[in-house]
Amino acid sequence: MEENNVFHLAKVLQNTDNARNELHTFLQAMQTRVEQDYLQKIQAAAAMQQADAVEHPPREVTLLRALRAFTDDAGKSRLDEICRSLMLFHTMGQIQQNVAYSLAEGSPLAIRDRSGEESCAPSPQTVRMAGLLMMLSLTDRI
Repeated sequence: MEENNVFHLAKVLQNTDNARNELHTFLQAMQTRVEQDYLQKIQAAAAMQQADAVEHPPREVTLLRALRAFTDDAGKSRLDEICRSLMLFHTMGQIQQNVAYSLAEGSPLAIRDRSGEESCAPSPQTVRMAGLLMMLSLTDRI
């Protein structure tokens, strides 16, 4: 008896487990790719900006940290919280300055990035979006 191709195809199409597994694998691969290509780079840029702010804190934070030694535990906790907030605002201010600098310096001409490769300057909207994403990444760390 001849093999019934329609019957075998119908069995394959009826089995949704394969499609479900393939869709799950595809979604996991997409999530991993987005994390590697975008999220990790955004978080790394925000962490570098935060490290720079920690290395060069504003005078107000330095003063509050000096006052910390003269308070009780509740006061120390409160001063630490204030310092964290001031550092967040300071870091966000630095990001805004970098965005403004990038917008002022950017041009549609080809530029060299850190890797030495020539590329077109990003659009102003992309520069603003990069700054916003870095700020959002910082707020996630609070």
